[in-house]
Amino acid sequence: DDNTSTTTTTTSTTATYLAILDHEGDLNVAIANMDIFQHIPIPSPSTLQHADILVLDANPPMESLLTAAQTAVSTNTRVFFEPTSVPKAVEAGKYEEFIKCLTYACPNLDELLAMADGWTDTDLEIHEAKRDGWKTCKLAAKELLLQMQPTAHVIVTLGTDGVMLCSKRASECSAMSPKELEEE
Repeated sequence: DDNTSTTTTTTSTTATYLAILDHEGDLNVAIANMDIFQHIPIPSPSTLQHADILVLDANPPMESLLTAAQTAVSTNTRVFFEPTSVPKAVEAGKYEEFIKCLTYACPNLDELLAMADGWTDTDLEIHEAKRDGWKTCKLAAKELLLQMQPTAHVIVTLGTDGVMLCSKRASECSAMSPKELEEE
């Protein structure tokens, strides 16, 4: 077993998260202790040189995520980002330097809208986005893609409606809704 890249701490506890869901399985309220994420080391360039992809979620501090993503890009390592929550998606969306490092992002619809426009959308706005034939989702994904790496992909999770894949090649962005994917 190679533990050379393992870091331990005696000053923090394991992260804990308690979620209370409503009758439809949607988050109603959550309580979290994520202090341990302050201690996650940033991968070195020598470590990332041997990696194809760096997978990040939004739990560590944004400054750490930015440094890790920039280090990955400097070593030609692709960066995959999972925003984990709407508040963290809002914060990530405000860091243009971070977004431009991303090759892949995998938000749900609420997180996508938050990353693309920089604020938390109302329940009504999210409901409308789900009912407009995915037009809002596509526009938000294209907005995000324009800021990302030259060859980037946004995989939007849509619950029971499946996923939407949005891709950027050079200066062109395309998005296919679940229905359009079924028709191909």
